[in-house]
Amino acid sequence: MSEALDPAILDFFADLPQQGPGRDSETALVLGRIRDRLPANAAVADFGCGTGRATLVLARELPDATITALDLSEAFCRRLSAEVTRRGLAHRVHVRQGDMAAPPVAHGSLDLLWCESAAYVIGLTEALERWRLLLKPGGVAVVSECTWLAGERPADVAEFWAAAYPAMGSREDNIARAASAGYDVVDTHTLPVGAWDDYYGPIAKAMAEGRAAHLGSAFEAELHREQAIFTAGRGSYGYVFYIVKPRQNL
Repeated sequence: MSEALDPAILDFFADLPQQGPGRDSETALVLGRIRDRLPANAAVADFGCGTGRATLVLARELPDATITALDLSEAFCRRLSAEVTRRGLAHRVHVRQGDMAAPPVAHGSLDLLWCESAAYVIGLTEALERWRLLLKPGGVAVVSECTWLAGERPADVAEFWAAAYPAMGSREDNIARAASAGYDVVDTHTLPVGAWDDYYGPIAKAMAEGRAAHLGSAFEAELHREQAIFTAGRGSYGYVFYIVKPRQNL
């Protein structure tokens, strides 16, 4: 999803079930790989939470955790707040509107920092550098990042991403970036292609129903092009989860 902050565009995305590629089962799978690292009553933050697809999975899978869900969009926070209230989770899921580049979270306060498909807004290295001090000793960060999966890629795909996200790197590049930001990489996991379909499918349905018409033909064309690029480039890029922990000798 574009990081454009036009309120009408954000309202369009707020009505979708998710604001980036992802899937509940994948969030739960990755969380399961680090669950034994987390203490009871863990302090968790979900940065760039959107309308809370991943937040709500974290709340379900960690029933004794306290979760701060942070997003810059008022529309996203409003929708998530309503859902948190509806599910009776307001006592432990706290939705806050704010900038994940300068999060309203105390240093050394988090056992788990989670961020799916949003760190690119800051840049992976800078995001990890900013967030490292937020973690407690032994704390873990999980960040999913759009990543080149193959050295060879179609020319139109390479051209698209050179403009959309020129800093996009390979898995090896991103592991090196995490290391330069002061982390050891515990594990990685690539999001399956179907999880992208879970994101693009509702967008296509919304456009077919005319729910994006008021945003103009250029906006709809941009969404169509992004989906076409993904279809053309399947296998050459995808989201990869990076499970990282701060190096203790820093």
